[in-house]
Amino acid sequence: LFDDIPNMVPPLDNIIGRAPDAFLASAAPDGTSYLDIVLGMVEKVYSNGGRSNERECMSATYLLMSLMHNCPGRIDHAMPSVIGLAVQRLFPVPQAVETVVELPVSGVTPGDGVTVHVQGRSLVVPWPPGAAPGTRVPMTVTLPPEEDGDKLRMVLLMALASAFHYNPALTLAQLQGTGNIDAVFQLWFKELEHFDSHLALKLSCLGLSALLQLPATSLPQSLAAHVVGRAAKLAKALKDAEDDEDEEDEDAAALVGSDEEDGGAEDEGEEGFVDDEEDAQDGEEIAYMKSLRSEHKKMMAFVDADDWQLEDENDFSSPIDDVDETAFFLACLQGAFQRDHLFMQTCVAQLAPGGEEHQAYQALTMRVGEGAGVGGGIS
Repeated sequence: LFDDIPNMVPPLDNIIGRAPDAFLASAAPDGTSYLDIVLGMVEKVYSNGGRSNERECMSATYLLMSLMHNCPGRIDHAMPSVIGLAVQRLFPVPQAVETVVELPVSGVTPGDGVTVHVQGRSLVVPWPPGAAPGTRVPMTVTLPPEEDGDKLRMVLLMALASAFHYNPALTLAQLQGTGNIDAVFQLWFKELEHFDSHLALKLSCLGLSALLQLPATSLPQSLAAHVVGRAAKLAKALKDAEDDEDEEDEDAAALVGSDEEDGGAEDEGEEGFVDDEEDAQDGEEIAYMKSLRSEHKKMMAFVDADDWQLEDENDFSSPIDDVDETAFFLACLQGAFQRDHLFMQTCVAQLAPGGEEHQAYQALTMRVGEGAGVGGGIS
């Protein structure tokens, strides 16, 4: 199972995405739902005694995201398991392992430590009390958790961001109930500065923005200010990146159009005005360039991969792709101001004047102005 999980994820993701109704309604002959089977697979990969590698764990995490993105509002009963799996993998605890150790005959004394090999790892533990050299003794060895790589941490945080977007109240309550809320936000805000993935940034923006849908009493004011600032900074950065890409597409479309205008006079009316169809043609060319760039990214991801496996954001597609993160942030922000105006004014006032988050907030709220109910929130 564990070696095959990267190959199993694409067809499973395809089933979940194309036929969510059938997926949620289906069960194995023994009555186990397909949803529980998928969650069980992820749990086995995550808890495979250190034998599952980072690539396999990332693939399993994309399955969790596929469930949340394709089944909005329909897997509430499974969300404690989804969130719990991601948190347990993100913050693993030491593992007690029963083993039998053969103590060396020579070269050591009972006062020395002894090297044991457990689950592919070697560590030195204290000599068992009263044990003689050359004997075999049962031992309980405590394996410290191995630190995950940056990429896996990012994908796990993407899953938690997806959970906040799926249902912020449910996710927040789950994390508060398990005592992981502070650790999650501390790690999220720290790692966020190093995210180099568009999807990771987008999901973080959506997840943080969704928290603004909650009543003011749900979040400590200090955390709420960080949520507003980080979400604004992300939304602004993603919007700027999108605008840059649109500008590149327009430039490319202009180059294509210039090649078709060598005999420009033929396409103009008697007084030199451009044909009425030109604007429509320009729009079609820009849309074509966007589509071409998207397909190029997918093809390059395929060419660069050893096998076609859903372990990279370029291979992962879901309804979340169609969500405008900037519009979502502004809608959540507007709702928060209308619901808890004084609280939100206090949160905004805590943003460092002139800092990146404050500047991003100002730039975005200027888009909607006073009429949207948020433009006046900055003092």
